[in-house]
Amino acid sequence: MLIQWYAGKESITFAEFNKTLAGIPLIILGFYLILDYMMDTGSLYRKVWGRQKGFSGLMTAMGTAGMFFLVMTWLMAGAITLNFASISPVVLVVAMFLTLLLLWPKTGTMELGFWMWLAANVVTHFQYFQLIPKLVFGG
Repeated sequence: MLIQWYAGKESITFAEFNKTLAGIPLIILGFYLILDYMMDTGSLYRKVWGRQKGFSGLMTAMGTAGMFFLVMTWLMAGAITLNFASISPVVLVVAMFLTLLLLWPKTGTMELGFWMWLAANVVTHFQYFQLIPKLVFGG
């Protein structure tokens, strides 16, 4: 719901969403898929949430999701900066969406993120395909 509200507030279109999703470099997508698989197969998920019961487990999981969101946002934006105002709203929406997929159960074993990325690239005719990201530190 928060993702939809923010996307509507910023007037983000599906075309912008597809373009940004298709522009995720392959190496970053690989990082995402490995992390999603590890979360869903239980090895990382149990370490993050399973050993802690109740509120502390929830907070640990939310903290992990928050860190993943920050890393994905920075990698997708191509700039490691603490200034979120310099990052486009559509990058934030795609990073929120991928973070939601990461937390959603059983998405890592069906590679939903990969299939969506591939579909976005097919729709955009691989025009935004990147192998590795272009990173700028402090920009």
